[in-house]
Amino acid sequence: MIQQLLQQNAKTNYQNNYQETALIIASKEGHLEVVNKLLKFYSKINNKDNFGDAAIIAACRNDHADIVKVLLENNADVNIQNNYGETAVMVAAKNNNIEIVQHLLDFNANIDMQNINGWTALIMACYNGYENIVKYLIKHKA
Repeated sequence: MIQQLLQQNAKTNYQNNYQETALIIASKEGHLEVVNKLLKFYSKINNKDNFGDAAIIAACRNDHADIVKVLLENNADVNIQNNYGETAVMVAAKNNNIEIVQHLLDFNANIDMQNINGWTALIMACYNGYENIVKYLIKHKA
């Protein structure tokens, strides 16, 4: 069905009342096949919702490592920040998701960026007691 809609020139970058695009929703909900199809039809990968979350942050927030990887491979901004200054690596660290943190660092995520409160991914991992994330970030010069 999504393929038919896209072939009929559906507006892939349309934003709902929350400013979410189809790509943000598919990334948040874990629909890898839909994400792949939307990317082939030129969805704007770095559009943001009302909270400033782009598709990559939405995928990180919901632990969808496979989608994060696809978005990175399609040139998503690895350091994009939401309205709170959070980056994808901060969200992944806060969620204790080492696989996503690894993907993000493989694509040169800046681990020293700060949110609006001055917190980095390392501080978030320390605060939450996520020792494996803390060690990994320190190993990568956080």
